[in-house]
Amino acid sequence: MGQLDCNSDLSNTGSNICRENFGMVKRLWVVPNGSAGEVAARASALLEATWVTMINAATSADRMRPLQKIFAIETNNEETLYDDGSDGDKDFVREGRYDRTYTLRVSLCELKKLRSLNNNSALSCYEVSANGYIKGTTDGTKFAPFSISLLSIEKQTDDDGTTRAKVKVRVIGADPTEWNDRGWWVKPTAFNPLTDIDGIVDVDLEEVGTSTATATVFTVKTDCGEVPQDSWVKADFLLVNSDGVSQVAKITSITSNGDGQYTCVWDTLSADTYTLTTSGVGTMTTTGFADTGGFDFTIGE
Repeated sequence: MGQLDCNSDLSNTGSNICRENFGMVKRLWVVPNGSAGEVAARASALLEATWVTMINAATSADRMRPLQKIFAIETNNEETLYDDGSDGDKDFVREGRYDRTYTLRVSLCELKKLRSLNNNSALSCYEVSANGYIKGTTDGTKFAPFSISLLSIEKQTDDDGTTRAKVKVRVIGADPTEWNDRGWWVKPTAFNPLTDIDGIVDVDLEEVGTSTATATVFTVKTDCGEVPQDSWVKADFLLVNSDGVSQVAKITSITSNGDGQYTCVWDTLSADTYTLTTSGVGTMTTTGFADTGGFDFTIGE
């Protein structure tokens, strides 16, 4: 896999007219620090399945979280720092950090979820550009995200009648050499990283009426926007008793009634308190969703 090696034998500073055309950063993919957020082999970063696997990690803390599309960028990069000597000499101290503020257009519900990322020092990020490049850094083998010293999801701006309310996300990079000395990019052709990759969507399971020892009726809708989810199957759900023991084997059928409503029929349940949830990210047949806790119901004596 080439890294724009238009002059593969050129290792000096001669002119190289073959240059990237990234376009502005349009999305940030936030990942955990460490191996969970890295791609073990750079060639694997060209595969959609690699990123989908990161999104669907069974443990929430290990998941990749693609943020919404970027509307605008403000650049506040630090200047390179030098130490001024009395005789006019200068000593290099350090390069200035990348400091950018990204503007997103999101709903209040989405904003509250984004703000859960605040005050988390264990996060890094990849950048996805307008022209389909995924940008990160490398040690020569792995494709890794940029380390960050600050990720701040700021308060929503006001809608003043001429501009719509927006949200600003400030990101300060921890190490400018990650891009300038060890930077790497991939440009997938089998999928579009801007439009084909999305994060886990939270859904609410809500009981309709009162559950019985032989059946329940419930709805599945997105937590943000309450969009009905139809055509889910038995493998997408989990039923447990008060001890947390799975009762899925008792389920005989789950039927979609349309508009996000389902009827679940099971063998007669004994007296206990039960919880119906999704079967979990990475386990569900219908991928891309996670429940907000499901619902409890009690079968009496």
